[in-house]
Amino acid sequence: MAASPLLKASNVIALATGVKQKVVDARRACQIYRQRLQDRLGKLGIAAADTDRMQTAAATLVMIDRLYDVEPAEVVDVLATVHVATSESAMGECVSKAEKLAERLDATDWEIFEATARLTDERKAIADEIRNIICQGLASDEHVIPLAAALQEAQAKAGRLLTTSTPAPGPKAESKPVPRPGRTILRQGAEQHLNMRAAQDLISRLEHELQAGQEIHFTLSWIIEEGGPTQ
Repeated sequence: MAASPLLKASNVIALATGVKQKVVDARRACQIYRQRLQDRLGKLGIAAADTDRMQTAAATLVMIDRLYDVEPAEVVDVLATVHVATSESAMGECVSKAEKLAERLDATDWEIFEATARLTDERKAIADEIRNIICQGLASDEHVIPLAAALQEAQAKAGRLLTTSTPAPGPKAESKPVPRPGRTILRQGAEQHLNMRAAQDLISRLEHELQAGQEIHFTLSWIIEEGGPTQ
C-alpha cells in the first residue's frame, strides 16, 4: 500500500484502515496457502522450514494475524516491528498472490508426478529432473521461481515421459562358437524342427563325413509336443 509522505494523523488513520481491510481480505488465503505448501513439501520429503518459500509464507501469516488482532492505532507499530523472514518484497508478493498460489497447488495433477517418481528404467534420469524442477519451485520464493511456471513445466515433461514407450529389447544375438585353443573351426551349421529320425540321419551323415583328426561337438535343444499333425 502506498502511504502519504505527509506526517498527519489523518494519513496514519487512512493507512491503518487500508491495511486492516487488506488483512481481512488476505488472511484466509494466506492460511490456506501456507497449509497447502507445508503439506506438499512434507509429501516430497522436503524440510519445509528450510525453504525460502515456506519461511516467507509463515512470516507473512504471522504478520497478517498480528495485524488482524490489533486496533487501527497499533497498525503502524506492528508494521515497523514485524519480522521479515526473507524480504519485504517476497512477503508482499505472498499477500497479494496467496489465493492464486493455493489454487495452483490444488489444481496440480500430483498423481502424474508420483507416477514418474516410480520409474526405474532408462527414463529415471528425466524423472529425477522433473522432481528437481518441482522441488526448486516449491522451495524458492515466488519472485525467484514462479510456482505456476515451474509446475507447468514439470507437468508437461511428465506427460511426455509417461507417453514415451520404453524401447522393446532387440533380438538376442546368437553366440558364435569359439574354437578351443589350438583348434580351427572348418565348418558349422544349425538345423531346426527336426524329428527324431531326421536328427538321427543328420548325426549319422556327419559321423560318416568325419575325417581323421577331426571332432564334432553338439549343442542340443529339444521340444516334446503333443497333439496336431505329425511332421
